[in-house]
Amino acid sequence: MDISVQELLDNMKKYQVVHFATHGHVDFHAPLNSFLQVSPSEKLTLADILGATIGEVDVAVLSSCETNLPADVKILNESVSFPTGLMQGGFLSVISSLWIVNDISTALLMLKLYDLWLRAKIALPNALQAAQIWIRDSTVDEINSFLTNGAPEQIQQEVLEGSALDLLVAILMSNKKKPFEDPKHWAGFSYTGIQ
Repeated sequence: MDISVQELLDNMKKYQVVHFATHGHVDFHAPLNSFLQVSPSEKLTLADILGATIGEVDVAVLSSCETNLPADVKILNESVSFPTGLMQGGFLSVISSLWIVNDISTALLMLKLYDLWLRAKIALPNALQAAQIWIRDSTVDEINSFLTNGAPEQIQQEVLEGSALDLLVAILMSNKKKPFEDPKHWAGFSYTGIQ
């Protein structure tokens, strides 16, 4: 289903949490053109966010590549990035990534993040840190157990489907004891916020 940028901006203020699991791109030369791909034909730019009246929204989760990179490194006294743009637009906190992230480990990280934050009621920055430690240290058996018994079924169905599920099964069937211990799988995400 395609959604226009205007529909997205109009509807964001209705929610406490807005989660983007899509492609992100930072334009280092024209920071306001940095975007999140919200549909095949629509891009939500930093200019769109800064030009909108979003109101106060608790959290934006950018489960996308490189969404925490500052766009213009020549500006020494100000960071222009998705987190700063979203916070200026009304979001209280943002979770974003510093580099290109793996779809499977990111999906698992997000599942665990939401499990810890929403079900276990751990504060969001602490839940992110705990989810990162969990994915780093978890064995294949522990991941399988979480997916089978711990993650809410609706989230499992939405996050782990089709080819992503096939790839996850292949990873879990590999001989690697801790398949996501490499920092590239968990260290790229950070929390920016006032909560």
